[in-house]
Amino acid sequence: MQNKAKYYIYLLMFFFIVGKTYSQSAPYIVDTITVNSSKVLIYSNQTWSYIHDLYSDSGIVQLDTNRLFTANWTSNQIFAYLGETQNNDRFEIELIDSSQYFMFPFCGKLYRGFGRGHDGLDIGLKKGDTIRTAFDGKVRYATYNRGGYGNLVIVRHYNGLETYYAHLSKLLVVPNQLIKAGAVVGLGGSTGHSFAPHLHFEVRYRDKPLDPLRFIDFDQKQIIEGCRLIVNNNKREPRPLSKNTFHSVKKGDSLRKIAKIYGVTVKFICGLNNISPKTKLKRGTKLRVS
Repeated sequence: MQNKAKYYIYLLMFFFIVGKTYSQSAPYIVDTITVNSSKVLIYSNQTWSYIHDLYSDSGIVQLDTNRLFTANWTSNQIFAYLGETQNNDRFEIELIDSSQYFMFPFCGKLYRGFGRGHDGLDIGLKKGDTIRTAFDGKVRYATYNRGGYGNLVIVRHYNGLETYYAHLSKLLVVPNQLIKAGAVVGLGGSTGHSFAPHLHFEVRYRDKPLDPLRFIDFDQKQIIEGCRLIVNNNKREPRPLSKNTFHSVKKGDSLRKIAKIYGVTVKFICGLNNISPKTKLKRGTKLRVS
């Protein structure tokens, strides 16, 4: 029994030393050991976490984090997993552990929740309010998105999830930047398809949108205690936002009015349609707005 205990101590010391080499890299699982009848995950960044009974359900497997920040990694498109071969594996996501915690992006009024045709939460704010990342992770995307998100930051996290922060007035991070939970990613705004300043916040697993209120207590601004988040790979792929949205001119429309509807500028619409701000609009004309 003593020899077994010594083995575990030496093993932990080994990973503590080796882990320093990877201190600037995304942590990944290097081993699983049993301590006092409980399964423990050992990570490359010198941290650990109990599995407890999280993965005991039939058909639920452990999320493989080895290639989390290399595979399907792109900074020039919002969806990174489109076209990938799917399987029927079901994963349980460990949202937080002994080394990582959760921070709610912005404490404002919830105007719209997750539902059909809306893949996240809309949270009211004032232009310039500080927006923070929910978990530790690495910035995958940080630029203006013409599909409707406006200034958008996407962060991939160590738990395998990605979070989206849209309609920002200013971006304060860059792709491939490592950040901690609570780090400022940008300032609130109304860019893209937005009628008023607000934060559009999404949580996705392999591009599939998840309802944040399944595991976040909005009133308490924290992870729901005892929550189990189970996701799978075989759900339908999300539709990429249209790059060519058109508006059919109606009676009373003006370039200024149309621009306000779609959250863009008159100059932007004129550039897409090769017209001037003084162009007279004819009813039935189709104008490209994204």
